[in-house]
Amino acid sequence: GPGISNLSGTAITGLEAYSASVTVANQALGAIPAAESLLITVTVTGPGNTTVVLHGYRARYAPNALP
Repeated sequence: GPGISNLSGTAITGLEAYSASVTVANQALGAIPAAESLLITVTVTGPGNTTVVLHGYRARYAPNALP
């Protein structure tokens, strides 16, 4: 439906004119290979062609050799 909802699917009051999308893609992060790292992008659009894009990484990395 229109607007942005919380995790239970209930629309959040005041955000009816906004929408959000999330994409997830493998991408290397420094020495962490792409197979172990995800780039998460959240894009929020609102009235007046306002767009906010947030990026974050989720890494699952454990080197084989201990220091």
